[in-house]
Amino acid sequence: MKRKNLVIKIIAITTFLVVSLGVGVVFGRGRIVDEGKMYQVASYQIAKNLLNHYQGSVIVTPRTKQELNQYVNSVHSDLEKLLNKNGPLEVQVTITFSSLLSSAEFWSLIDKYQIKPVTCYVRGYDGNGDRITGYGDSYNKETLDELINFVSEDIEGQPGIISTYGSVVLDSNTFKEIIADNRIFCFDGITELVEDDLKDTIRNIQFKETNNLFWYVEDFIL
Repeated sequence: MKRKNLVIKIIAITTFLVVSLGVGVVFGRGRIVDEGKMYQVASYQIAKNLLNHYQGSVIVTPRTKQELNQYVNSVHSDLEKLLNKNGPLEVQVTITFSSLLSSAEFWSLIDKYQIKPVTCYVRGYDGNGDRITGYGDSYNKETLDELINFVSEDIEGQPGIISTYGSVVLDSNTFKEIIADNRIFCFDGITELVEDDLKDTIRNIQFKETNNLFWYVEDFIL
């Protein structure tokens, strides 16, 4: 599903932000922000290595479907190994969905896996086909419904939830069930993996929430 990429507007209201993203907003293959510096990130392994050595945040922006799938497969594989090694863990995670979810579909998934959402991202498309994204604190049905209604004002058709950031207690069996769920495209626990790498050092990771990958799901898969 190819969407136009024109920068149109940024509107901030209370805890919500609606933004139409486009060319000039997507930063190549990725970046890591460290004291004002930006580093290009080509892959999961490079992103993980940079997080190991710099305080900052990673934004992964794959250029192809192959790069997208390689990132997802790598982060899933390493997280499964971590769970097998350390047993049940509370994981900070960014979840990218495979398609736009309704509020009912989202809460069904959240309840099934006992995920504690903190932030949600809602997508819709305006009359020109431009992508309109709203995000904000959406830890209960009321706040999420407010965000969905907020995005609805600027689009045609129905918006849907594309991603959430939060936490969940996982063991390896639950994780396998989650990544086999066709509603979930990526279960990104890269910051948890970096924290495990750093556990015997004096450093700790400061930035928990990684970017969701739905833009690239739209570009390369839908």
